[in-house]
Amino acid sequence: AEQIDAYRVNVEKKVHEDFIREVLLQAKVNKAGVEVTEKEIEAVIQTMRENLPPSVQFEDFLKMQGLDDQDYRKILSLELAAHKLPYIRKVSA
Repeated sequence: AEQIDAYRVNVEKKVHEDFIREVLLQAKVNKAGVEVTEKEIEAVIQTMRENLPPSVQFEDFLKMQGLDDQDYRKILSLELAAHKLPYIRKVSA
């Protein structure tokens, strides 16, 4: 029972941390004015479709992940936008 409780606490902590990370990332993307086009999203989805085994439909793959098309596009949009964020590098003198 203690192991199950510890596992549950760890899972809850991870979910909470992931949510905070997503909120902060979304705020950075919004502040930077980074945009992702539907064409960029479609290109990634097409690549994923091409890389799935022939017996797996893209929609079924999403369902296995607990996602629908709209949720996946939202996640994908944020990930693509994050890659466009400018990085600030500190240069030591």
